Amino acid sequence: MNDFAKTKIAFTVALLAALYTINPLLLKFGSIGIQIFEFSISIKFVYYLMLGCLGMSVYFYSVQFISEKKIGYVQETGDILYGIALSLPPVFLSLILAIKAINLIGKDELTYFTSPLLGVFAGVLASFLSAKFKSKISKMRRSSEAKNEEKLKHQYLTRAKKLFDDGYFDLSILETFKAIESALNRQLLSLGVELESGNFFSNFKNAKRLEILRSSDVQTIENLRKIRNQVAHNKVQITEDEAKNLLKDGEKVIISISMAGPTAPQTGIPSFDWLMENYSNAIDILKGVKSGNLSDIIQRSVDAWNHRDGSIGTEISSFFAEALLHSPKNLIYELRSVDDFDEWLNFMTRNILTDWGGNEEKSLIKLQKSIIESIQIYTRSEKNKKRLYIAQQILEGFKGSEVSKIY
Repeated sequence: MNDFAKTKIAFTVALLAALYTINPLLLKFGSIGIQIFEFSISIKFVYYLMLGCLGMSVYFYSVQFISEKKIGYVQETGDILYGIALSLPPVFLSLILAIKAINLIGKDELTYFTSPLLGVFAGVLASFLSAKFKSKISKMRRSSEAKNEEKLKHQYLTRAKKLFDDGYFDLSILETFKAIESALNRQLLSLGVELESGNFFSNFKNAKRLEILRSSDVQTIENLRKIRNQVAHNKVQITEDEAKNLLKDGEKVIISISMAGPTAPQTGIPSFDWLMENYSNAIDILKGVKSGNLSDIIQRSVDAWNHRDGSIGTEISSFFAEALLHSPKNLIYELRSVDDFDEWLNFMTRNILTDWGGNEEKSLIKLQKSIIESIQIYTRSEKNKKRLYIAQQILEGFKGSEVSKIY
């Protein structure tokens, strides 16, 4: 159970406890309510309905808690009940206000005809709010699970390298495959796809359907899976050279999956989340292909860098690369607010000029020359000393860097 699930249970129990504390008020005002379809809906009725929904929600969360595997329908039922409980107070309040407004008009005929409509309205509103709350809960859960898969990916990969260095070549292959699986899960969750716990084939099939994987990645994963199974059943012994090559293949697949597209989960960093959600449009605006607020995109890129967490620096480097190429003036102006310019420069020169896929060396060399030319043109016309200094530092950084290749 991840931190989000624990927090969700804590909030549910806290809400239950809060409801119990207002029980004395219920004794005094519980009979207040409204009449719809000859049925009385009182505060007491709403109160006990909320208690029932929250109590059942905690029960389903508890069933999930004691299970070693994720049970989809149990989790979904708990979320639905929690959403219904949250929607009851605003629905009840809306009905009271609507009926009070009708009563102020003072026409019995109007009340007679509107009562059925209010019942329908209450049902529609309750359904809408419940679905909204449930959708938000599911989205937050997937985001939390995606972050957890990202951490697991790094842990598995680090462990695989450590096992390789220690001479445990067979075990390093097992950990490498786990890292690939976590990377795949992370991307699926980022796209809003619910994972089938413990079912790699189903998740793998979804990844192929959504084109997260290239054909070469699929072949590599199939090969690694086959060897992983053989190793797990002691059918083969892996040599150092074989393990080294397989580990490198696994790293390439992981990088390829991570770079498959703007599929990062909601991180809680508004600028970064916005950039990922509007990836294609933002890149086109930076390139000058589309019209838009160029400065806003660069500001968001700088802000995302300042609040970076984990690997998101890699995911936003493409925005800085396009800005260096097509709009160095705007970028250099915004870089005055970047946290630790030297760290930013070291990271970007290294990241932008890294051949992650193993077959882009020539295009990256061309990109490096284009960035250098772009900055040189900018320095010839810039008169501001501070901005000129930043441009010269960037120029020296890219001139002094070389394209690195992941073999």
